[in-house]
Amino acid sequence: MNALVSVIVPTYNRAQIVVRALDSVLEQTWRPIELIVVNDGSPDDTAQVLEAARSRAIAAGVAPRFISKPNGGAASARNAGLRAATGEYIAFLDDDDLWRPQKLERQLAAMRDSGADACCCFVSRHGGRHKRSPASEEALLRGRDAARFVSRAAYAHITSIVFKAALCKAVGEFDESLRVYEDEEWKARLVHEASFAAVPEELATYTFSEQSLTRFTGAEAAEKRDRDFMRHLNLIRERCHSRASWSEQAWKERAAHVYDECAKHLLYRGELKGAQSLYEQAISLCGPIMALPKLKTKLRKAWWMSWLGLRPRHPKLKTGEERG
Repeated sequence: MNALVSVIVPTYNRAQIVVRALDSVLEQTWRPIELIVVNDGSPDDTAQVLEAARSRAIAAGVAPRFISKPNGGAASARNAGLRAATGEYIAFLDDDDLWRPQKLERQLAAMRDSGADACCCFVSRHGGRHKRSPASEEALLRGRDAARFVSRAAYAHITSIVFKAALCKAVGEFDESLRVYEDEEWKARLVHEASFAAVPEELATYTFSEQSLTRFTGAEAAEKRDRDFMRHLNLIRERCHSRASWSEQAWKERAAHVYDECAKHLLYRGELKGAQSLYEQAISLCGPIMALPKLKTKLRKAWWMSWLGLRPRHPKLKTGEERG
């Protein structure tokens, strides 16, 4: 008899599109499935939409469990789903993402054949330019691959992962104090506990929208985002350094990337002294590795631009340079 898979779908204020995600679960070729949808305090008609989907789920041989809770963010919603899950395996699907019909069947077969604890696959991105994540087959997680994930040499989108529920105790819950990057910090713990199989096929679709890019465009919001970016980095080290296969060098490579990104964001806001301070902290922490030599060049350019009353602009938001 096939093992029960608990599929957790956190949703907030997306009544018009969550149905597509749910349908992609109902269309799975694998059974049995427990579909846990966590309505994270949506003010729209999500609750009514879910109730309307209940009978369709039952008719499709899927057991629906709908949970309503006060708004607490993605981490809180996923944790509510984890606590409710009864399956031998668990998978996450965001409310604007989709699965191909054979996703669970292909991944569970790969886990069975390899004896792995978890499985990932390629995820295609729709919206903007079509893109596959990760970019290459070599970047898929395989085996005990914690160091490559931490260093960012390997990657798995959370929508792509299926894992054994028995890992939950060792891995722990999502950090609800993080409003962003909570999935990256949680995955860092997962990869230190699980061996991975990989299916090198695009079995899921991640929806990219302009909202994904612009929700942190305000100065205050951008600062909060970067604070969580730094916090997720420090939490990875704090919560994983004593786990088997921890690599301090891999963490330093991730740290170099995080410091580089946060310093660039300061440059885009014209905060040269703050960016310089982050660069100096990064050199002290990581040494002159990875992205840091490039950051030094960007800092030098930004200082020269400041003499002309200019500052760099974020290339994804607007081309060219802005006067200060």
